[in-house]
Amino acid sequence: GLIVYTGLGLKLTFLLIDWSETSLLIALLFVAIACLVMGMGMPTAAAYLMVAVLMAPALIELGISTMAAHMFVFYFAILSMVTPPVGMASYAAGGLAKANLWSTGLTGFRLSLVAFIVPFAFVTNDALLFNGTWGEILWVTVSAGLGTLALAGVVTGYWRRGLKLFERIFLGAAAVLLISPEL
Repeated sequence: GLIVYTGLGLKLTFLLIDWSETSLLIALLFVAIACLVMGMGMPTAAAYLMVAVLMAPALIELGISTMAAHMFVFYFAILSMVTPPVGMASYAAGGLAKANLWSTGLTGFRLSLVAFIVPFAFVTNDALLFNGTWGEILWVTVSAGLGTLALAGVVTGYWRRGLKLFERIFLGAAAVLLISPEL
């Protein structure tokens, strides 16, 4: 209601483009934060519908493909379910397990950090959305999958055994390079 009654919904696209100037990364970060905040405490379908109407047009205006823009906002609308302080999915799981809600919420957030990188990969490489030749799609999918596994090892500190600090740093660098194969 706040967005509709204040007219912010209509101005949001223009504000986003104006704030981000020429940097796509800044625009993506603004959209990600906006999607997380707007999606908190809402069911997934309602959160996606709201951010699809308000945020996706701004990304499309910045030159991102329609599919990548919608997948970007969809992912962050879903991730609002595990993002503290609201994190409804994590807190519901903690309540069912009769565990400490805050530690469950923070652990759920930490374990989902890998998913916060995936939407940025959609924007940088359309082959992850099955746009391209089969060779490109296969290469990018395998590379991003290995990068996601490496990042999961960094976040958990475990890869078949406990990882030392230098191994986690190495895996973090490998994850960034694999998730974005252009690098």
